Amino acid sequence: MKKIVWLLCLLSILSINYTEAQITRIAGETTSNETTSEYPGGYPAFYEHLNKTFNFLKSVARAGYMGPVLITMIVDSDGRTIVDSLDFSKLETYRKKAPDNELKAKSFQDLENEIKRVFETMPRWKPGVQEGRPVRVKYKMPYKLSYE
Repeated sequence: MKKIVWLLCLLSILSINYTEAQITRIAGETTSNETTSEYPGGYPAFYEHLNKTFNFLKSVARAGYMGPVLITMIVDSDGRTIVDSLDFSKLETYRKKAPDNELKAKSFQDLENEIKRVFETMPRWKPGVQEGRPVRVKYKMPYKLSYE
C-alpha cells in the first residue's frame, strides 16, 4: 500500500498575499499603514511547519480520499490561528467503490481534527494591523491531499 503524503498545494491562496495600503484621515491628515498577518519566517516556514506536523490518517487512506480541502482560517489579533470552517466537497476517492457512510464520516472527522490540531498549535503569527491596531484577518486556502 502506498504511503500517503500530505502535499500542501497552496498555489491558489486566496487573500494571503501581503498587502499594504495607505489610509488618509480627512480630519487630521494623518496616515497609517495596513498590513496583513504574517507567519514567523514567512510562507516558506509556514509550508515547512504544515509538512512536518500533519500526520498520516489511516481512515482517510482507507477511504482513498484525495483532492483539495478548502480551509477558512482566522489569524486573531493576538496572532493565534483558528480554523473557522472546512469544505470537503471537492474531495474524491480513487477507489472503485465509494466508502460507506461510516468510513466517510470517520475520515472527515479525523481530517477535521487533524487540520484543526495543525493550525491551532502553530506558532503565533504577527497579527494584521489596521489604523495602528492589531486586527483579525481571515484567510481561505486550498489544502491538497494526494498520494505518492
